[in-house]
Formats: sequence, C-alpha cells, structure tokens
Amino acid sequence: MIPPEAQAVLAVAIAAFEVQIADLKASLKQDSSDSSRPPSSDPPHLKPAPPRKPSGRRRGGRPGRRRNDRIRLDAVDVVDARPDRCRRCGEALEPLARQVCEVPAVRPHVVEHRLHGLTCPRCGASTCGAPPDRAGVGYGPQTQAVCAALAGENRLSKRRVARAMKGLYGLPIGPTSVFELERRTAEAPAPIHAEVLEHIRGLDANVDETSWPQGRERGWLWTAATTRLAAFLVAASRSCDAFAELMGRSPPGVVTSDRYSAYAHLAAERRQACRAHPIRDFRAMVDHDDAGSAIGEELLMHSGVLFDAWSKVRVGESSRPAFAAETLPWLRREVRDLLEAGVKWDAEKTAASCREALKIEPSLWTFATVEGVEPTNNDAERGLRQAVCWRKTSFGADSEGGSRFAAAGSLNGSSPPSNPAAANPATCSTSSLKRSKPTAQAAAHPRSSSTGRERLLSWDSKRRRWWKHKSGWKRFVVSCRQLAAWAGEPVPETKEGSYLVANLWWRARLA
Repeated sequence: MIPPEAQAVLAVAIAAFEVQIADLKASLKQDSSDSSRPPSSDPPHLKPAPPRKPSGRRRGGRPGRRRNDRIRLDAVDVVDARPDRCRRCGEALEPLARQVCEVPAVRPHVVEHRLHGLTCPRCGASTCGAPPDRAGVGYGPQTQAVCAALAGENRLSKRRVARAMKGLYGLPIGPTSVFELERRTAEAPAPIHAEVLEHIRGLDANVDETSWPQGRERGWLWTAATTRLAAFLVAASRSCDAFAELMGRSPPGVVTSDRYSAYAHLAAERRQACRAHPIRDFRAMVDHDDAGSAIGEELLMHSGVLFDAWSKVRVGESSRPAFAAETLPWLRREVRDLLEAGVKWDAEKTAASCREALKIEPSLWTFATVEGVEPTNNDAERGLRQAVCWRKTSFGADSEGGSRFAAAGSLNGSSPPSNPAAANPATCSTSSLKRSKPTAQAAAHPRSSSTGRERLLSWDSKRRRWWKHKSGWKRFVVSCRQLAAWAGEPVPETKEGSYLVANLWWRARLA
C-alpha cells in the first residue's frame, strides 16, 4: 500500500510529466508551416499542402494589361528573303523577319604600357616614363567586375571563376588573382555604399539581418532595402547599436521588420511589423490541438481576408484609402478581440503568442495608412537570400575583406531583387571601378601562383601540412626563400636542414 504522502508526490510528478509529454508531442508535430524550421527539415511522410481553391479567375493576363514583348535587338548582319508576289493570287506580300541571337567570340583586349628610359643630352640624367594608375594592377575594370559578378552574384569558387574566364573570354587567370580582384572590388564601391546608405536612411525601408560568421567570430549581415535601392552592412552584433549603425537611432521613415527586440524602441507609427510572421504562430496554435486551436483558426481566417483585400490594392482593383476606410476598422477590431480572448484562454502557448502579438498590435497596421509601405518584409528577406545561399556553401567569410565583399554590394548587387529595373551587377561594378583609384600594388608574379607552389611543395591531406620534395631539406629551404623573394617578404634565417622553421614560416605565409 502506497502512503498518502507518496501518492500526492506521485500525482504531482505525473501531472508534470503529462504536461512535458504534451509539449514534446506538440514539438514533434511541428514543421515548416507552423514554426521557423526550414522546409528542408520536413520529414518525407509529411502531407503536402492542400491544393488552393480556384479563385474564379480565368487563366492569362487581365483585360487592359500592359504588353511586355521581347525587346528587338540591333542586328549585326541582316539577310533578306523577300518574295515579290503571292504564288497563288499575285497579291503583294509584306516581309517577315526572324532574329537569331548569337554571342560573338571574345578575345582579351591587351594594352601593354612600355616605360622608356631616356637620357637628357644636357645633364645626362635618365628619366623613365610614368605608368598610368591601373598599369600595376594587371587587369582592367571590366575584367575585375566580371570576376566579382561570377564569384558573388553567381557564387562560383575562385577556381571555377578562373576556369570560366579562360573558357568564355580566353583570358588565363589564376585563383589567387581572382581573390585579389575580389579584394579590390570590395574596396571600390565604398563611396557609393555610403551615399546609398545615407539616402536610404531618409526613406521607408525594409530591414532584416542574418548570421554572418567571420573567421571564428560570429557576426551579422544587415540589409536595408527600398523599392529601388538596398544597402548591406556587416556588424558584430544583432543589437540596437547595430541597427543604429545601419539606419540611425531614430529614422524618419517607416521601418518594416520582423518582431525581433532590436526594433522595439521604434515608435508604433514608425514601424511596420511583418504580417507573415504571425501566420506561423496562428498555425502553431491550430497544431497544438488544445483549447487555443479555435483561436488559431479564426486568426488564420482573418489573415487570409487581410491579404485577399490587400492583393486587390496591389493590382489596382482597390485603393489604399478605400482599404483603410472599409476593411481596416472592422478587421482590426475583430483581430484585437481574438487576441485579447486568446490571452485569457487556458492554453499557455496560445496565450503567450497572443500576448506577444498585442504588444506590437499598433505596428501591425501601419501599412494601411502610409503610402508605399507593404505589410510584409519580403524585400529585405529577398535581399539576404543570396547571402544566405553563399553562407551555406562557404560558411561565411574568413576575413574582413570577405565580409566587405558581401556587404559592399558585390555579392547581392546594388538593388533588391524585387526591383524590375535592377542594374547588371557587372555594369555597376565596372562604373564604380573606373571611378576608383587602384592601390599601388604590383601584380603578382606569374611564378607565385598556386601552380608554382604545387611544384615546390607536396600537401599531406592526412596530416594537414606541407612536406618537402625528395630532393632534400636544403632545396626546400631554398624554395621557401625563393618564394619569399617573389612575394617581397623576408624569410627567417635558417640553417641547412632546418625544415621546421621554413615550414612554419611557409604555413604562416599561406594563412
């Protein structure tokens, strides 16, 4: 027989275990539709989303829409096949033309700067001609911009960029040179980035951030996007100070963002909380399968009504003032009543979600009265999507230069993807590189490329270090000295056979 005291303890423990089991069952049911998990984490047995109900619209464009035909290009060669008369009735015929587009064969345009040293006939002094600023770089601004576009916009590795330049343009270039061109490209748009960022701070903007590792440190890539511009910034934190560095302490425009606490200091009339994020909480309420499921279903239905009404505003079937006067009052009142009722329900997670939504409730409806503001933060999230894809393959950046390459716009371009007039990233980079002055650094010696290093050293992938060739210790030390002379750096003094010192120096040189 169990004593009454033990029975009471067991009853409390069983109740706690039941709550814990219910929470664990609810977490097992979560997927990408009702949580922040990505769709790639969904299990194979997950049922697909139910098909959408037909909207009643006919397929195709709407009556009176603007045509969007293919632009007719300027032809280089034209071959006319024009009949004079119809073969049956002899009627005069109108000519027909069909264009076939072809990319011309491209060869590198090489300019050689020869520096002549002439002797003065009067004093005998020798004077050498001065090269232009870009002569020491080795590659022109167009080549530099194409390499940056291939590496950033198209996410190619250094070796693949070198292979593409050789195959497409017949230009031999090594992976090390591609890295150096990326470094220069990241530094060139600094004045443009400052101007764009200063201009965005006075406008309504979408702001978002994502993690961005830099070496062994954790950083964050911030973006501020408008309908025509976007700026990127790599910061060390995700705090209000990082937001102030991007947009200022009190931006004059409306900031559209998610519900993160770094934006909580903004006034309600200067903030638009993304309306897509609460939908995930409403779906989670339904999936909890408890007393809060009814509240979640009602809130989901009202969210659908909201976006259906807003889609008519976007396509021109309705107007923003009409939406604010006819739909906004009753829809906002009913949503607020549902949230207040959800706080009082006997469902802890549902009450917590409703409580958090009520804290930012005024910021959920700013878009209805401010022209140009959208209810979602899609522009900023689309702007970060390219960086997120690059982070998944490269795990962020290894240095500050790599972060600048991502933040300066070389990776994502200088316009958000939602802008149909977004410029070609290679064209933007070319214009900025032509205005920038290259650094006074000589081009890398051809023998200091990765191919030359592989001839002198052997990489042991198992021990993760460089080994000498079979020719002996002395030749390895001499090779390091020779490579140091090519690189323009001193090599530490080593005795014959001192492989350890030379190896440590060379590993530091590679890092």
